[in-house]
Amino acid sequence: MQKTREPINFAARVSEKRPVAVRLLHSTRQHPDTMTAPTRPDPTRCPLCGQPNLCAMEMARATGTQPGPCWCTDLRFDPTVLDRIPAAARRLACVCQACASRAPAAD
Repeated sequence: MQKTREPINFAARVSEKRPVAVRLLHSTRQHPDTMTAPTRPDPTRCPLCGQPNLCAMEMARATGTQPGPCWCTDLRFDPTVLDRIPAAARRLACVCQACASRAPAAD
């Protein structure tokens, strides 16, 4: 009587020999269908409050006209206001005039 061999699972053997960190990395990867692309902030909205920022550059881009002077050129920004902008929105969306002129929050 001839013995039947069980099929060898090479994938399991290879993954068992990988370092634990590599196995963990491979097991926690998301499937491409479940991953979401990072969203860019809306350049016409304030990244702090979500209200329209009335940026002259963005209004000119939307209308196709030459930009006039923006309200922000006459205002001194408190550095704490700029520090509150989320990293993902820095240099991508302007702060609105209300947030820019708001007094810094007391810690």
